[in-house]
Amino acid sequence: MLLKIAEATDIQWRSIMEWQGYAGNSVAVYWIELSAFYSLSNYFSTVLTPQEIIRAEKYHHEADTLRFVITRGILRHLLAKLTECDPSEIVFGFGSSKKPKLEYPPLPIHFSVSHTKTHAVIAIANNEIGVDIEAINPTFQWQDIWQHVCSKIEQNYISQAISPVSAFFQLWTRKEAIIKMLGNGILDDLSITPSLDGVHELNINQRSPLKSYSVISIPNAHDSNHWCSICFPESLDVKWIKCEPHYFNHNLGNTPK
Repeated sequence: MLLKIAEATDIQWRSIMEWQGYAGNSVAVYWIELSAFYSLSNYFSTVLTPQEIIRAEKYHHEADTLRFVITRGILRHLLAKLTECDPSEIVFGFGSSKKPKLEYPPLPIHFSVSHTKTHAVIAIANNEIGVDIEAINPTFQWQDIWQHVCSKIEQNYISQAISPVSAFFQLWTRKEAIIKMLGNGILDDLSITPSLDGVHELNINQRSPLKSYSVISIPNAHDSNHWCSICFPESLDVKWIKCEPHYFNHNLGNTPK
């Protein structure tokens, strides 16, 4: 399996108000600033299942509860748009590798979700994908783990970077996106998962018949001090979409049109 890894350039963010769904040859990446949706949390709760409400209430901090409710509520609305059903009718399940999947309606739609304390990202496509977002924490002690998760060449790249901590999170999000796409969970040896720019061959059992994937990463999306990376079939085009609260305000109680 080939992985073509690079940093994204010339990203064209579009408003979700212009959103027309996604075509079969594209992957849609949705950027969510969580605090902008706090006022909609009560509404999003109405489309969650009782099990999801219980899960949300188990969080000890209100911010974590809000993050889950908002992210899950938005995911349900996005999938409802594509499947032409009510957001509350969406049913989630798990694949053989405990990878979340769309169980109902039974359509070939794949998704991946990632979040930090302040932001979330949702990717949706017609094939397996993986997305990861990480806040660049300047106090994070990356030196404590980099020997376990990075190859020698990757360690050299990090140590020579202008901002080693930023470089670490750049490579980390790429590795996580690849792993989430594969659905294998955290590999025993993360250092074998490539993350540097270039074309790499990854020898691993892969369920997908596709042989070539792209991995692209974006720094400081919307000046948020984050790295975000996505792994997707090379043949797909990426649509970058910013979620906005007034889109959901406009469609309260209805499947987005």
